[in-house]
Amino acid sequence: MDYVKQRMQLGVLNAERILREIREQGYTGGITVLREFMKPLRPVVSAKATERFESDPGEQAQIDVGFPLLHRPLAHLGHTVLGRELESGGRRSKAADR
Repeated sequence: MDYVKQRMQLGVLNAERILREIREQGYTGGITVLREFMKPLRPVVSAKATERFESDPGEQAQIDVGFPLLHRPLAHLGHTVLGRELESGGRRSKAADR
């Protein structure tokens, strides 16, 4: 299993790939045993999946565009957000007064 540790230190973390390689060297075990061996050797990932970004009103824009699956000519749906204060429910916000 020194070979597996060496490959993982080189950044090869795919158990199926390592399994193919060690089977060529005579390994007869299964993928589950290999994965259990590799689990504590894997690097810890501490990065966030998402990161919140905020700006002052009017400084950034976000646009969400959708294309509905209809049996009609192509329709475009859109939604634009500027900053944090917008018109909502027919009421005017501070951003609308500027």
